[in-house]
Amino acid sequence: TLTNSSNLKTSIKAGAVTEEDLLAVLPSFGNTLVLLDVTGLVLVKALDHGLSQGGGKTPGAFPIVAGMQVTYCQTATSCTKPLNKGGVVTSLTIGGNKVDLNKTYRIATNDFLASFGGESYSMLGDACKQSSYCKNTGIQVVDLLTEEFKTHSPVKQQVDGRLKLVGGTTTTPSTSTTS
Repeated sequence: TLTNSSNLKTSIKAGAVTEEDLLAVLPSFGNTLVLLDVTGLVLVKALDHGLSQGGGKTPGAFPIVAGMQVTYCQTATSCTKPLNKGGVVTSLTIGGNKVDLNKTYRIATNDFLASFGGESYSMLGDACKQSSYCKNTGIQVVDLLTEEFKTHSPVKQQVDGRLKLVGGTTTTPSTSTTS
């Protein structure tokens, strides 16, 4: 899964969670779930973009990921062994396996990124147009979050080191339980 940080507007606090709380996290922009086939290289380019632009020109581009672990450099100039020349990602594993830049992976994202290349994720917009598989499910992202809370409460989540800065630290806040 890859989404942009501007899609998430607030955190969910521990304790009982209301539908109003979920709408505060994912306001009703109408974003829908898109399943998209991309090569490992396109995925690395998308992560390079989000990780290098997230604190600068396009702050909402910072990536939120699931199902993968990414190690990256602070800047491209400080990166000695990027997976993609000029990039910041030095390591990417998907489901515990090292990424193959030529292999095709099916990712979940939102229609803002896949259909419109929003937050300057043009490589995802291009992949959607060129891919053999780009399906907008029509399911709103906020509805998926609501369903997760309805079917798996209490929800226990913790940060699990999906994004790790080279030479930096991965902050892991305490685990919280919400229902």
